[in-house]
Amino acid sequence: MVAATASAPTAARLIGEAPPSPAGPLSPEEAAGLPEPPVIPLPPLLQILRFNQRQIEFVFGARRRLGEVFRMRGTVDGSPVITCHPDHVRSLFTAKPGDAPSLTGESPLRPIVGPNSVLTSVGPRHLRQRKL
Repeated sequence: MVAATASAPTAARLIGEAPPSPAGPLSPEEAAGLPEPPVIPLPPLLQILRFNQRQIEFVFGARRRLGEVFRMRGTVDGSPVITCHPDHVRSLFTAKPGDAPSLTGESPLRPIVGPNSVLTSVGPRHLRQRKL
């Protein structure tokens, strides 16, 4: 009984738990002072192919090599930034829509599922669809 109690706190921890990281909205001045995240060092077409074939393997491999935050080149202009840090992800999911703009309105799924789908709507319509 004592052994089970002693091991319980370690069993509750996540494997590879990330250290805390500041996350949340920044002013343009604060954002300008941040260094650019590293870019995946592959040609854009190869990145698209590898990401489409094995997304999880591709993203976790980039995370191992480049860290918790990195950029990917591909079909979206401006090298989108990908974050794997739980604090950053939590901040994105709880941000006000104006603080975290989304590309879901430009999704390739839009012609298939329509503009009113939770996958392709933005702003207040997206929030309403999510609550439903």
